[in-house]
Amino acid sequence: MNTEHSADAAPSIGGAHKRDEAVVAGLLARAELADPFFEGTARSEKQLVRFFIAYLKTHPRQEFRIHVARDSGDTPIGVALWRHQEVGRDSAVFGQLPYLARAASSLGLANLVRALRLQKEFERFRPLEPHWYLAYIAIAEHARHSSIGTALLQHQLDHLDATTQFAYLEARNADQVRFFQRFGFSPGGKIPGLAGRHYTGMFRTPRRRMR
Repeated sequence: MNTEHSADAAPSIGGAHKRDEAVVAGLLARAELADPFFEGTARSEKQLVRFFIAYLKTHPRQEFRIHVARDSGDTPIGVALWRHQEVGRDSAVFGQLPYLARAASSLGLANLVRALRLQKEFERFRPLEPHWYLAYIAIAEHARHSSIGTALLQHQLDHLDATTQFAYLEARNADQVRFFQRFGFSPGGKIPGLAGRHYTGMFRTPRRRMR
């Protein structure tokens, strides 16, 4: 998950198209390759691209809200992927079988098992209330010091404020904690990760109430 440090432009934000799949998977792979969640699990960007294509293809589309930031040539340069969680937990294993089969093919079975164990650890800290979970946000390398991350987040958070829905995410370092606090996320407990590293669970209540 990557963010930015300053605001320069107002990118166009909209939904993802099927033709964007490979570009979106590439954005996610490049952003997440350095994330401790994938450290030691994915050996290369190419491997992670295959993983994210499997992720996008096999999860029920109604679970997702995918927002894409585009440049003037309509090329995706940022993506935010949200999942609606009814009770704070991911789908049962049986429902994930198509995803698990393709993920094992892209990451390898041993690495997939490792990733699933860490995912289960994350789930222990997620809220039980229905909420929107920010699974991934990624910005193209050349645009990481622009306002794209801000625009992507605000696009969804405005909707959640208007509809009084909660949001949750896991920040991986102090910079991310400070960044997401600007949007109303409150830090919670530390979540153990790999190699002694920790994430911070962050919860957000809607800022406006429906009348």
